Amino acid sequence: MLVIVDLDDTLCNTWEAGKRTMLRAVPFLLKKGKLRALLYLLTAKYRNLEDSRRLHTLDLHELVEELFRRIYSGISRKELDELVSFVEGHFFRHLRLYDDAIPFLEGLKGMNAKVVLVTDSSTNWQRRKIDVLGIGGYTSMT
Repeated sequence: MLVIVDLDDTLCNTWEAGKRTMLRAVPFLLKKGKLRALLYLLTAKYRNLEDSRRLHTLDLHELVEELFRRIYSGISRKELDELVSFVEGHFFRHLRLYDDAIPFLEGLKGMNAKVVLVTDSSTNWQRRKIDVLGIGGYTSMT
């Protein structure tokens, strides 16, 4: 049996982790004097990115870099690295499996099902989420 699963909508709280990261970004951006970036987030201008098909295929690292390059055209590599590190750190700190994810995966494993994760985002990003969540043994993606 083949079971196709969307990791972000079925197994884990990707969107909630993203929202929590954005909330943590507010004081961080204030502290760093990145008021334009703060305004960008608070006025939801990031929603313009939702229409960009290319941006949906980026991993988190590339997405954060692209976002900050759009806001600050002359941003330094050091600043980008610091911002990316902050966002990735908080995102992965808040990423969690839903309570029923492991029982679901165990049930599929017990039926000898082959689990395939599908995505419309970066394979590297999804692999990193799988590693952080510790579910590589349940999928045929690793």
